[in-house]
Amino acid sequence: MSEEEPKPQTTNPLLAAYMGALSLASETLLAPLPPTDPAVLREITEAQLGRIHYAAIGRVAAAWASFEAYMDEVLWGFAGLDGEVGTCFTGQMTGARPRLDAFISLMRHLGAARKWNKPFEALSQDVSSLGEQRNRAVHDVWELSNPATPQRAEATARRKVRVLKVHVPTTELLELEKHIVNLAERFNKMAGAIWGELNPSPEISPSDTAL
Repeated sequence: MSEEEPKPQTTNPLLAAYMGALSLASETLLAPLPPTDPAVLREITEAQLGRIHYAAIGRVAAAWASFEAYMDEVLWGFAGLDGEVGTCFTGQMTGARPRLDAFISLMRHLGAARKWNKPFEALSQDVSSLGEQRNRAVHDVWELSNPATPQRAEATARRKVRVLKVHVPTTELLELEKHIVNLAERFNKMAGAIWGELNPSPEISPSDTAL
């Protein structure tokens, strides 16, 4: 009897976890059907791929929400507000753009050095770019009739009508999540550095003062 070939190892813990859990769920759902039927196997695979893709969309949304939440804490800290009072203001802001505008304005008002002007602008451009990608991933309609080639239905009219379907692999969404996490880390380092320049106790972060 020939030995079974080893299953390929996935390097992504998200995919590994979902593949295992969803395989069990699919097998339970399709238990009455012949397990060797190619149609059954195809249905199981497509169900797994679809759920993994939607999970990746959720990771993008969660990463961006965490970024905005941290921006709130930084704004409260620099403004000298506790979380509840600060929420009365940041809770009225929709998205990262007004939060970043408030952050830059507040930094300049508090006396941040001019050397931060270019980093401010670079961060601003990246927030706009990644925010747009996040919005498209989260708010556009997805078509997964063939889960192996997921497509995003984009419809915009910003001075020019744009209606099309865009193929976006699951790996691209996971890369977007990484970019958002890296953006949040950049913001964290920038806020910490400016806090250290403006305050005598740099070991205390701006977000710590708002807690």
